[in-house]
Amino acid sequence: MKKKKIISTLVIVLVIALLYLYFDYFQKARVDRRWPFNSRIGQILPGFVKYWGYSLTNPKEKTISSFFGNLNLDYHQIPSTFAIGGGGAIEVLEDNIILITLDNGEMFLFNSLTKKFSTGPSNLMNNYASIRDTFLNKELFEFLVLAVVNVDGDCKQIKLDIFKYYFDDDSFVLDNPKTVWNSEKACDMPTHSGASGRIAYFQDNYFISTGYFNGMEYFDLESSMNPFPQSPASSFGKVIKFDRMNEYEASIFTLGHRAPQGLFVSSDNTKLLLSEIGPKGGDEFNLISEGLNYGWPCRTPGTLYRYPSVSTIPWPEDLSMLGCLDVEFEEPLFSWGPVIAISQGFQYSGEYFENLDSSFVFGSLAGTSLFVIASEDGKMIDKGRIKIGERVRDIIQTYDQKIALYTDGGSLIIVSNEL
Repeated sequence: MKKKKIISTLVIVLVIALLYLYFDYFQKARVDRRWPFNSRIGQILPGFVKYWGYSLTNPKEKTISSFFGNLNLDYHQIPSTFAIGGGGAIEVLEDNIILITLDNGEMFLFNSLTKKFSTGPSNLMNNYASIRDTFLNKELFEFLVLAVVNVDGDCKQIKLDIFKYYFDDDSFVLDNPKTVWNSEKACDMPTHSGASGRIAYFQDNYFISTGYFNGMEYFDLESSMNPFPQSPASSFGKVIKFDRMNEYEASIFTLGHRAPQGLFVSSDNTKLLLSEIGPKGGDEFNLISEGLNYGWPCRTPGTLYRYPSVSTIPWPEDLSMLGCLDVEFEEPLFSWGPVIAISQGFQYSGEYFENLDSSFVFGSLAGTSLFVIASEDGKMIDKGRIKIGERVRDIIQTYDQKIALYTDGGSLIIVSNEL
């Protein structure tokens, strides 16, 4: 009997030690972005593996230092394994209620006062292959969904749908769906991330951004370098305008975009702004004006992936086969050199973060940070980086002037001043 007790005790100690080692490994792996966090093998494993890893290592709260003081990060794990990944969006629905739409169409409401999630009767599951963005028009009670859909076997399309929405007693209901627009088919290894895609409402019309979409290599160039962003006959690599007064008629507003992960309107509603991921570095912040060409793939501040990290090799000079002829290209307002994979942005307006007022705040994927740009004397100035340690997919300003982040780790993070 005594021997059995000793063995049982040793087994328990061993199990506890192993659990501690596993926990310690996951904590360090998350910081270092090792398996199963943001690694190649982690991307092909079932979602619950990464979800479990994030759930195990999520802090309830975290304090970080920044260039304008200490910040508090309040973590809230979205209750779905499908929250892990590369799509979806968040919106301020009403005062303290944040609407979360996942890549697969699941929808959640988050109450920032009770700090609890709830689900309503509506969801968009099984409607789309990947939801890239959503948009709430509170004046018209319209809910827009920009998504990728599967068509004809391995082909895909980008699709824009509009719903009427109702919100009452913590219940969010979608009704009267209407498809406004479908892109042409992409059959050459289309990628969800290559579709990019954001929605904005500007000057009483809707706008969307689209990426290069096709992933097949053309002329032995890299996969994101194809003829579509420069072609007026293609809707890929564009900002597209939808005329609300003319039955949402679609027209190309600008062209020459690679992977525009951000599209938003300035806080005074006078400017349409876009952030997009460059190739190896060269992420851009652009002022969008009708009829302009923003260069991709003819010109970029970045470099080819096959070039060295620090390279003096020029961007390929002869890209005439991709439509790079004698045309003028618009220069970005600002560009980032190292690879940060810029995502959505917004212009902060308010007194809560007084040092951020009127600044542009961007999320990032590879950069796992927020990047702050301010306009000073007619120039865009880099004000600093706020290290979050998570891939930030979407970012919004909350009703009480805090900042909410939706991360690829499946968390909703509320950023506030340290108490």
